[in-house]
Amino acid sequence: MEPRDLQLWLSIAATLLSIGAVIYAVITAKAKGNSVKLDKLEGKVEDHGQRIQSLEDEMEHLPDKESQHRIEVGLVELNGRMDVLSESLKPIHANNQLLHDLLQKQVTK
Repeated sequence: MEPRDLQLWLSIAATLLSIGAVIYAVITAKAKGNSVKLDKLEGKVEDHGQRIQSLEDEMEHLPDKESQHRIEVGLVELNGRMDVLSESLKPIHANNQLLHDLLQKQVTK
């Protein structure tokens, strides 16, 4: 092999090596940018995970569907009893009002 041929092959190899270096630099630059974006997303996902866990912890204290229904039924029954009690107190209120009026008439005489 002559020195000219060797020089030609070395220049071709150097050119290919520099092209490969440019391609590698472009690929790794995108990967570094993606790495930064992934790190940010991982932080957000971790934050959301903590928030979801705190919500799940709080929801454990809340009544389930059946308990909620029993509470609603109990409140309806309680309202019915209050209505009955209110109706039964009306005659007592009327008697008290009559006594009050009578006592006021006696005081003013």
